[in-house]
Amino acid sequence: MVDAVITGNFFQEIMAQIPEFDRRVTKEMEWNSSIGHGPEDLDHFKYNPYTLTYELFDTVLIPALNSPELCIDLLTRCFAILEHAALSVDSTVRGNLAFAVADFLLDDLGPTTYSQAGPAFRALMVECLAEEGLPVPESWR
Repeated sequence: MVDAVITGNFFQEIMAQIPEFDRRVTKEMEWNSSIGHGPEDLDHFKYNPYTLTYELFDTVLIPALNSPELCIDLLTRCFAILEHAALSVDSTVRGNLAFAVADFLLDDLGPTTYSQAGPAFRALMVECLAEEGLPVPESWR
């Protein structure tokens, strides 16, 4: 997976692991077609790690974390992808992931996310807190 992230196959990896994301991709393609955009606009969506991470969080991960009954299988698959992305040596991939973490996961969802995440993703969450000048909550220890 780390190689997939680095070589620009993050989209294919997400689609293979999280078919639930297909609805978002289909919606994006339909929207681009309806306003007259061509395939290059979809390519921008498919090959932009920040956009993909943001959309994965917004359309799959956050709803699953907010669900009254945690969707363990879906969360496991999401966090497996995010763990591999957090292990990436590519600073762009890690930077994009850090932006998405700061945007989505440092507030109310932090403790739930932290408890579900792997060690590399947890470390990234702690780094994001430090970047924001925030202490690590007791519930994360």
